[in-house]
Parts: sequence; C-alpha cells; structure tokens
Amino acid sequence: MFVRYQRSLIINELLNHNIKGNPWKTRKDLKTIRLKGKNNILYICTFSEDEPWKEVIKAANLLSNDIYIYISGKNELDNKKIATDLVLTGFLPEKDHQNLLRSVDIIMVLTTQEDCLVCGGYEAASAEKPLILSDKKVLRGYFNKGTVFTKNNFQDIARSIDLTIENKTGSKKEIKELKRIRETEWKNKWDNLLEMLNPSDSKMASAIKSPRR
Repeated sequence: MFVRYQRSLIINELLNHNIKGNPWKTRKDLKTIRLKGKNNILYICTFSEDEPWKEVIKAANLLSNDIYIYISGKNELDNKKIATDLVLTGFLPEKDHQNLLRSVDIIMVLTTQEDCLVCGGYEAASAEKPLILSDKKVLRGYFNKGTVFTKNNFQDIARSIDLTIENKTGSKKEIKELKRIRETEWKNKWDNLLEMLNPSDSKMASAIKSPRR
C-alpha cells in the first residue's frame, strides 16, 4: 500500500507541474534571431484573466528606449495604440516560439494566481534565460535561482525589469544552475517512477507520456 501511495505522489507531482516528457532537455534544432533592442524581454502571455498584461503595457512607458518587450499570445490589441518598444508577436508556431525564447535576454511570466507553477518558467530555465516572475510563494519555492520576483503593478514590473538587466550576467549563471538542479530532480523522480510501476499501474502510466530522448 505504501509503495503504491508513493507512486501516486510522484505521478501527481509530474502531472501538476504539467510535465509531458523532459521539460529541461536542450533542443538542437533551434536558432537565434535578430531582435530590435539592446535588451530584449519576452513576456509569455495568453491574455487570460489571471495575467496582468495591461500593467506590462503601462510599465513599458517607464523603461529606457533601448529595452524592447515582446508580448506573445493571440490578442486584439492595436499596434498603433501601444508604445513603440512593445512588440506584439501574436500566436507563434512552436518552433518560432522556441527560437524567440532563445533570442531574448530575459523572460517574464506573470500571474495573479497563488498556486500556479507557470509553464513559461520551465521554458525560460530550459533556455537558460534570467526570469521575472510574479511574487508568489509557490514560484519563489521552485524558481529560487536566477529569478526576480515582482508585484503585479506597472511600477514594480518596470523596476524588476531594470534590476534584472542590471544583474543579467549573474542571473544567467544562476538560472543555468537552477536548470541543472531541477533536471537532476526530474530525472530521479522519473527513474523512481519507472522502478515502482508494474503491470497493474497501466492506467496510471498512461496518464503520463514517455520522456523525450
């Protein structure tokens, strides 16, 4: 009974983290692209209710002209009515999204939810990019290196962007270390799960996809 309970715990953790395959694996088929600013930030956004995207747009007005914020996600905003240092990418195909991830200097993911391990955080750490995340307990616990935490208002978002740029070199080293630690943890959990599984666990096993090799 205890072993089965352990199996359930590991599976639930992998599912709760939205892990479908190894999220830390470095892809070899990607390229960097030329961007507009001296410092380029990708704000990963879906324009959902829990995302303070309006505050990000206001924050751009407080930043220097050499900082560009690329905002991903399908939207109905008018480019002519926002600051010139904001770039609306719209919805991007997966490979284009991954190329952009690897081309920017910093990645930002914001949420008003208290218990949301944002997928963009995994993407940023996998791409070894300094992170800006909302100041939430669950995010502080997991992304505890190479990350600046911000309140979800435009003044603090702007300050956090400036701080991350100022400490960019150190943050990049830290995020690489975070990736190494979390990738090792993930591999150990996956290996433990495979050791625990037996034929009677077929329903549970089917809930998770095999890790990408």
